[in-house]
Amino acid sequence: MNPTTIFFSIIPVFLGMFFFLVGGLVCFSGVRSRQLENASRSWPSIPGQVTSAEMKVETINFRTRLGGPSTDYRPLIRYEYVIEGIRYQNDQITFGAIKMDKANAEAKLASYPVGSTVTVYYNPKKPDQAVLEHTDTGSILFILVGAVGLVIGLCVVCFGIALIASFLNTAK
Repeated sequence: MNPTTIFFSIIPVFLGMFFFLVGGLVCFSGVRSRQLENASRSWPSIPGQVTSAEMKVETINFRTRLGGPSTDYRPLIRYEYVIEGIRYQNDQITFGAIKMDKANAEAKLASYPVGSTVTVYYNPKKPDQAVLEHTDTGSILFILVGAVGLVIGLCVVCFGIALIASFLNTAK
């Protein structure tokens, strides 16, 4: 068995491990976000005040199916609240990534005008951890995509191991 054959039979194992690792991280992120979303439903609430509201625009320069760059809009809403005499500031609307088209982002910004009073749901164990909404922002999608990455990674690792085993058997 020559070194080139060994090298090329190991590549699927490392590639599969990469997919498995990335899939695991994405899946973990989705599960953690989902846990926080569910936990926040039982958190106490307190009035807060919106201190700033702006649009964050992210343009991704790779080509989309329509042939142009992709632009995501993220409403950035900062608010403050006071718990037991301590003032906290936060910009977490909900758990998970909030990226949307321009119209939806503008509508979200319009629902939180600067100076308005908002209901803040805060973690009683960590009062600096708070959200304005209990909505699901795609954690299920992260879990599913991560699970697919885990399965693909595992299959590719198994293929790589089978490939190495077959090369070792033919070398005998």
